[in-house]
Parts: sequence; C-alpha cells; structure tokens
Amino acid sequence: MVRSAPQRPQRTSDATVSSLPLFASFLTVDLGYTAEEEAFRHEVRSWLESNLPAAWRQDGKGGYRDEEDTDLQRDWQRKLHEGGWLKLGWPTEVGGRGATPVMQAIYQEEMARVGAPGILGRLGVTLLAPTLAGLGSQWQKDTYVEKILSGELIFCQG
Repeated sequence: MVRSAPQRPQRTSDATVSSLPLFASFLTVDLGYTAEEEAFRHEVRSWLESNLPAAWRQDGKGGYRDEEDTDLQRDWQRKLHEGGWLKLGWPTEVGGRGATPVMQAIYQEEMARVGAPGILGRLGVTLLAPTLAGLGSQWQKDTYVEKILSGELIFCQG
C-alpha cells in the first residue's frame, strides 16, 4: 500500500514565533549585531579611515606581483601590528584582545570593504606566532613573536 506524504501545514506571511509550536521558537536566530559589536565595527572603520592610505587600497587587484607589493604588505602588517589588530582573536592572557568570532568576522568584513591589502606573513601571524605565544618557551616568545607580528620575520610552511 502506497501512502501519500502528510501535508505540511501552510504558514501565512503573518505567522509569528508565538504561533509556532513550542520547539520551533527555539530555532529562531537573531542575525543582528549587538551594540558592542556595532561599536567594534565603528572602531575598526575609524582606525582604517585614519591609517589606510588610499594608495594602498587594492580594489580587487588580486595577488601581489613584485617587490613593491611585498614592501607594501610588510608596511601594512607593521601598521596593523602597531594598531593591535593582529592579535585580535588571541586570548587576553597572551596579549590579545580576546575578540569574539563575530568581532573577528566584522574586522574581516571591514578590511574587505575598504580593499585593504593582505599581510606578507599570514602563516606566521595566524599559525606560528599564536602557537609560540601559548606554548613556546620564554626564549621563543621573546625572540620570535613580536618580530613575526611586525613583519620583521616571515615564516612559511612547506
């Protein structure tokens, strides 16, 4: 015997969460930003307006092709480090800002919005420096972490 699938109740456009079954009210997601997150966005925008020279904006240029671009990336990395942006998601215990994942996404959105260039030492900044900051010896921390963040030392993985 073949049965038809049960018909799903139709929701009208004026349905609200209160008219849904109890379990469905737990499934709603607020995709808005909190006041703290909006304040953070304003902080990022203000900093970028003050610190990103118009000539550095990439405007969809894509990858970097020459030594001049490499110098620009290193200079931009140094500026971001001095502004405290490269330790954004790091725990405060190791000198970071302890930013939430949403705040880190806001930071990336704002960087993309203005066409900010990438940094030269991305692998060192995102993989090596946080590992050394959290697990390295004091000598490794003192010798490498700040130099990696500032762009003085560039690490790669291969």
